[in-house]
Amino acid sequence: MRILQIIPYFTPTRGGDVNVCYNLSKELAELAKRKHDVTIATTDYNFDRAYAQTLETCGVQIMPLRNYANGTNLFISPGVQQWLKTEIKKYDIIHLHEYRSFQNIWVHKYAMKHGVPYVLQPHASTPRQTRKHIKWLFDVVFGRAILDDAGHIIAVSKEEEEFDKHLTQNEEITVIYNGIDLVAFINPPESSVFREKYGICDFAKRRAIPKNFSLHKKIIDIAVV
Repeated sequence: MRILQIIPYFTPTRGGDVNVCYNLSKELAELAKRKHDVTIATTDYNFDRAYAQTLETCGVQIMPLRNYANGTNLFISPGVQQWLKTEIKKYDIIHLHEYRSFQNIWVHKYAMKHGVPYVLQPHASTPRQTRKHIKWLFDVVFGRAILDDAGHIIAVSKEEEEFDKHLTQNEEITVIYNGIDLVAFINPPESSVFREKYGICDFAKRRAIPKNFSLHKKIIDIAVV
C-alpha cells in the first residue's frame, strides 16, 4: 500500500503531532512483508534533517517543500499544490495531521478529484480558544468540507471527539489516544537525574493535597489525555 502523510512541519520540537507522524510512519515502513511505501510531505519550516534521516533509513521518503510564511502558523507552501496535482493519484490513502493548514486545502481538492480517501487527525487543533475569527473563517471556507469528506476522523480524546461533532456531520469519528514508544523506557534514568539536571530541590517533591482534590484530579486527567 502506498501511504501519504501530510504534516505542516517536521521537527520534534513541535511536539505530539510530529511524534505521532514519525512513529506511525516508522511502524508502517518496517512492516516489510506488507510492502507499505510511506511518504511524508511537509515544509522546510524548522525542518530537522537529522531527525528525518532516522526515518529515511527505514525506507520512508520525506519531502520538505519550501515554506513562504516564516514567523506565522500558516506554513504556506505553494509547491504542494503542483506536487499533489500530479502525484496524489499514485497513493492509496492519505493521512492528514493537523486540521487548519494550507496543505489540507489542496489535499482535499485533489483527493476528491481523484477519489483518494483520506484520514484526518486534528491532534486537538479543532477548538477555537485563540484566533477565533481566523479559525472561524477557515472553518466556513475550507474546514467543514475537509471534515465532512474525510473517510475517518481520529480524535485524541473524548473531549475532542465531542467538539469535532459540533463542526461536522461526519459520523466516522474514533478516539485513539497517542501511543507511547515503550522502547524508550527500557532503560530509564535514575530517579534523581532529572532533579539534579534542572536544580530542583528535594522539598519540591512534597505536594499538598488541595481541599477540592476531586476537581483538581479531574482537570489533571483531562490535561493528561
